[in-house]
Amino acid sequence: PQDRPPDESLAAENENDPSGEETPQDRPPDANDSQGTTGDCKLERVDGEGNSNTNEKASAKSEGDGTEKLELFARGAFVFAEETVAMIESVDPGIALALFLHIALSADGFASADPPGLTTRDEFKQVTPELILRSFLLHEALEGDIDGQKQRVVAIVGALLACKALEKLAYERLVTKAAQCAARLYKRRHQCELVALCAHLFFVVSQTGGTYQNPQRTLECLQRCLKLADASSVDDGASLSLFVELLDHYVYFFENGNPMITHVYIGGLISLIKEHFESLQLSKNLSHPVWQAKEQFMEIMTYIKRRQQDSKLKVMFSQINI
Repeated sequence: PQDRPPDESLAAENENDPSGEETPQDRPPDANDSQGTTGDCKLERVDGEGNSNTNEKASAKSEGDGTEKLELFARGAFVFAEETVAMIESVDPGIALALFLHIALSADGFASADPPGLTTRDEFKQVTPELILRSFLLHEALEGDIDGQKQRVVAIVGALLACKALEKLAYERLVTKAAQCAARLYKRRHQCELVALCAHLFFVVSQTGGTYQNPQRTLECLQRCLKLADASSVDDGASLSLFVELLDHYVYFFENGNPMITHVYIGGLISLIKEHFESLQLSKNLSHPVWQAKEQFMEIMTYIKRRQQDSKLKVMFSQINI
């Protein structure tokens, strides 16, 4: 009967049989079998002419078994996770979006780790942008859910900021799409906040180097945010808080060496905020959001003054007229 488990002694005889008779394919692979498994055959290295290199295969058997098993396990895990989340899309697209981002970050981490001898690193590099694109599609399908728009875009932007192994072209395409999604949010205040957050995608600051930086696109995002904040002047307190938040972004990029963000922009924004405060004080329209914005503004001013007294940053920050 085919269901009867194979006799180990017969299996051993088949392996040593010089006639070349194959053992049943249903026999589960033995982890200690020195003859190799189906997975080993799939990962067999092939030279440029399509012929397997016996010496390389023997070396891989003795030195790369752990890496090959890791490759097989990781590939199977990602396929299983993606297929499982795909079944959730029609039931709860919001949960599926978040899970796709988690899988994308896991694939990016596996690709950026670059274990010695890993042959599928490029394969995992391709998984991340594909899953993030699926997250964008789910976000667009949920545009009617106005309350969750901001949260979804924040999650996507956060995932992109956390990625380390994306190739340049793929990264540029994804961050551009993220900025477009932020600019299409229903509420103008949310547009301002999220476009400013996307500015950080175009000028990534990292101590390890090798990051993506496009100073011009960063400036374009911040300039658009200023227009959105000015158009939100229906509520003076909300508009003022947006200007203060943008000042914080400007100072950050200025300190981190974005050549397009100069002291001129920061000085002009400081003057604009002071004028808003003066007009609100004259009209006695000092609501709670206004007081919060004022406190945040004073903290930024204190930060700039401290940088002006710092021996290393004095020359840079002394250009800012506060």
